[in-house]
Amino acid sequence: MNLRTALITTSAITALATAGVAGAAEAPLVSHQAELHGKAPVTVAGTGVKKGDWMGSKQFIIYKKVRVDGHGKVTLTLKAPKGKTVAGLAVDEKSGVGFVAQRDYPGHKTVTVTAYGRNAEGPSRGRILALVR
Repeated sequence: MNLRTALITTSAITALATAGVAGAAEAPLVSHQAELHGKAPVTVAGTGVKKGDWMGSKQFIIYKKVRVDGHGKVTLTLKAPKGKTVAGLAVDEKSGVGFVAQRDYPGHKTVTVTAYGRNAEGPSRGRILALVR
């Protein structure tokens, strides 16, 4: 193989490898569940808790961060700590991810949520939050 043929072959292999990586959509990412105590970062509909309200010591927010590429989707579960139940759900105001939950979650220990990407051009990011009492 001469130098010209080797360069053409190497360039072709590099171009194919790069196109394969760039064209592949990444798997959705879901963070570990975390807690927020103190002031409410969002209004939680149906609970009386508004953004900026002090939540006290008996209720707090649990949440997960989500990243979905394109119009992909991922299902996740939020689980209330021992002795607590889910009272309501909320999303960040600037969330690029849409969420759908089953209807009967209030008063239960867990809630299953499906997150949908809303940005066809690239990754969508957001947080799903649950008030627990």
